[in-house]
Amino acid sequence: MAHPLTSLLGRAVTSGAGRLQPGGPGTEVPDRPALRAFSGRRPVGPLAFVLQPVGLVLALLLLILGLAWLGTGTVRSWLRHADYAEPVHADSSVMLPPPARQVADVVTLTVRDSAGDVRRLEIDRVQLSAFVADRIAGLEADRAAAAAALRQEVRQRFSEAFSDGDLRIRAFADWYFAWGRSWALLWEAASSAARHAAGTGVETLDEAVRRDMTDYYRRHFTEQVLRPEYRDWLVQEAIRDAITGAHQRFAAAVTREDGELARFLATHTSHLTAHGTGPVRLDWDAQRWKAPTFLIEDKGAEGLQSLLTVGGSTWMGSALGPVISRLVAEAFAPAATRIAARAILQTEAAGSGGTLGSVLPGIGTVGGAVAGFALGTGVDYLLSKGREWAGRDAFEAANRDALQAVRDAWAAKADEEIGRALDVWFDDARAALLTLQQQGFQTRSR
Repeated sequence: MAHPLTSLLGRAVTSGAGRLQPGGPGTEVPDRPALRAFSGRRPVGPLAFVLQPVGLVLALLLLILGLAWLGTGTVRSWLRHADYAEPVHADSSVMLPPPARQVADVVTLTVRDSAGDVRRLEIDRVQLSAFVADRIAGLEADRAAAAAALRQEVRQRFSEAFSDGDLRIRAFADWYFAWGRSWALLWEAASSAARHAAGTGVETLDEAVRRDMTDYYRRHFTEQVLRPEYRDWLVQEAIRDAITGAHQRFAAAVTREDGELARFLATHTSHLTAHGTGPVRLDWDAQRWKAPTFLIEDKGAEGLQSLLTVGGSTWMGSALGPVISRLVAEAFAPAATRIAARAILQTEAAGSGGTLGSVLPGIGTVGGAVAGFALGTGVDYLLSKGREWAGRDAFEAANRDALQAVRDAWAAKADEEIGRALDVWFDDARAALLTLQQQGFQTRSR
């Protein structure tokens, strides 16, 4: 029997007793022509020669872009996760850089003792307050009055900068409670879930979707209520006016003293020159975290409720449409038959009603679906207005508190930083008084 390897070895191989032994006669492998190398490969044409490296480069670029997309998504997710992990977001706004002191508080006195020897003593200026007690007391009274006026002016200026707050909040409430907003938020939630399900990041899917929704609310709160593009100039103008007013009150206090103090400050300091605002920087990003995002947590459920209301009503209308159509046809059939023939029996009228209901097949289903959709839309609209009636006041109050928190935080920061500059100016004026007193004391000692 021929062995299956016959076709491979090119010789007869049998099994059993007649099997050829290795080295025996007839076991030699006949000479065969060598197979042509790469017999199935076709020569590379010039077009393929050019396109192959181009394809490799494109594949490499796609790989790099894919890795960059995954890496960017992970980094952005981590940064947002770190932002949400912070319980308090510090405000890095700068209203007025703190000025430096320009008159030292320690002076060197040159005095003669009873033996006529000259001695140099370093004395803190505070220890010299007995020499100029009246003038320093007047200067401190002017300082307190200037600080009080600064607080009042800052409060007034910032109230003017945020004077449109109630109007903006009412407009924001109109946007939030507009019919159809729940549909838009449902779409935002669904698209966010689909996007994060296919992406990468350190956030869970639930965290990512919830944070996308709160970011959506913060973005609209910033654009519609805070309005940085419009309000930034107003706030900076309020800061400039407060700084100008504080400096004018300091200059008036110096003017009430003798001209010698003004000349000293004009010569040795820059406090009497018109004071600029410096590099004012308002941290709007820190303020958006004050938005009451808890208000949007259940808004996605409202969208689902709207979907179920309209969708369910449409389905019920399409299911009940043929039945309603037949009932209507049967109801109008007797009148039609009386016009045609008074003698037709009620049963025949019922039969004609059935015929009338089947003139256009499917018209009942479509009509019922349209009627159900209209009914569901009406119910959804009424539910939306009911939610607005029940929650609009609380919504406006929460957003009004957030806007006032932004205003009060910046007003307090402006009061603190401008007040710090005011203290530096008055401290240097006080030190100048003591320096002038020291010079007079040294003159008398000589």
